[in-house]
Amino acid sequence: MKIQLQVTESNLPKNTCLIIPVTEDAHFTPTGQQIDKALKGSLLKLIKAGRFQAKVGQTLPLFHCEGYEHILLVGCGNAKKVTESTLRKIVFATLRSLTSTKTKTALSLMPELNVKEHDTAWKVKFIAEVATEALYAFDDHKSKKEPKPELQTLTLAIANKK
Repeated sequence: MKIQLQVTESNLPKNTCLIIPVTEDAHFTPTGQQIDKALKGSLLKLIKAGRFQAKVGQTLPLFHCEGYEHILLVGCGNAKKVTESTLRKIVFATLRSLTSTKTKTALSLMPELNVKEHDTAWKVKFIAEVATEALYAFDDHKSKKEPKPELQTLTLAIANKK
């Protein structure tokens, strides 16, 4: 899997899976808010209707949403309590969902999450390490090998601070 970095812009790709972190109080990251606005508030309506509680590690894949091929909502729990451990659980749950939906490319807004006592550089490094760990499978000594995950590219989006 290739991991790359991208500065978020107003025009996000619509042919990839967009990973949008959501907190229990139904808050999105800044770019997540832009996407919800482009979707006429449909993500927020879905959450407010109780269809997604945003518990840590909870995921909700949405397909063909107003031009976006695939959106993955990822629960982050309490916004004030996101720690290293919480972020690890969130990344593992995200990769598990991406693997089960056979996603090939994804753009993650997770680096925009507020994590206690950590900056964006640390979050990018940590997410990349955990994502690599989550997809790793040692099967050199197995006669029946596990199928390789289909995820080819994970792009980590960071906000453009002009």
